[in-house]
Amino acid sequence: MHDLLREFFYSRLTTPQRLRLHGLAASHYEARAEPEARIEMLYHLIQAGRTKDAAVLLGGIGRSLAGKGLQDDVLKLLGSIDLRALEPAHRVPLLLLRGEVQSVRGEWPGAQESFDETRSLAEDLGDRRGQARAVLELGVIEYRHGDFNVARTLFDRALTIVGDADSAIVARILNALGILEWQAGNLDAAADLYRRSRMAYEAVGDAAGVAGALNNLGILRWQRDDVDGALSDYADALRLSEELGDHRTVAILYNNIGEAYRRKGDAANAAKFYERSLVLSEKLGFLWQMGEVHRNLGRLRTDARGLEHLRRALSIFEGLGARRDRDEVQRLLVDRAS
Repeated sequence: MHDLLREFFYSRLTTPQRLRLHGLAASHYEARAEPEARIEMLYHLIQAGRTKDAAVLLGGIGRSLAGKGLQDDVLKLLGSIDLRALEPAHRVPLLLLRGEVQSVRGEWPGAQESFDETRSLAEDLGDRRGQARAVLELGVIEYRHGDFNVARTLFDRALTIVGDADSAIVARILNALGILEWQAGNLDAAADLYRRSRMAYEAVGDAAGVAGALNNLGILRWQRDDVDGALSDYADALRLSEELGDHRTVAILYNNIGEAYRRKGDAANAAKFYERSLVLSEKLGFLWQMGEVHRNLGRLRTDARGLEHLRRALSIFEGLGARRDRDEVQRLLVDRAS
């Protein structure tokens, strides 16, 4: 009944009255710091006809809002803005934001379109930062597909493009290159790149980036049989990520903490942290991470539940087109059957 009454009175307002009320609502929410209030503020700015103001703000805080689990709201806001009506410089951060959310949700073809459009637009503008970010994100998608050589080419290109224009982007690229070295088994080279990435993040005060670098350094530690050292790195990264409200990184860390406990032979704690990661990843729509956790639970559990986790992982990776991950799960299923 409340909604019906609200719609009844709203429909009888004149356009100037609606714009004024939405403007007042935006001012009300502007004074509140909660992520949900930021979403409401942006919505009312758009409805008040202040699309440019909303676009600039969304380009600045959208990534943080998405990381806090509000991806659906961010995409709805993006969908309510005519991006092509904006100035090109204001379109670039919004296209990047749309692509990043699509990438996390496993909508890789759409993400690639967003990043390709960003790359072209940023290049025309002479925006090295935006161009490098788009090329980096295209490389991340290729990495997820399992095309490591193509990913490396794109990461190197992004590094060349950005030069010294943005240390935070350089830090992200160094981290991405470190992951490729880790995948190749070059642990010393990976560690060097992760440390350089962490130092660059610290230099610009990027706590989220520092947490990501600590996470990757932790992976290297347990691969070198220093599982307790890995758990210490994960604990530091988890503290930073929880303080920031970065749910996506928290989901990754829960999974990696579970991996460390599995390496220690502590199945109960491994399962506990895997399950935490799975619940949070499902809430976020973080599809690739869901596949990763199902794969790890399938390794951990040797009963029918483990087999079902492997089947779910296979379904996710096949749907994503993540070929290396798909092939690994298929091998695990063959081993389980033998």
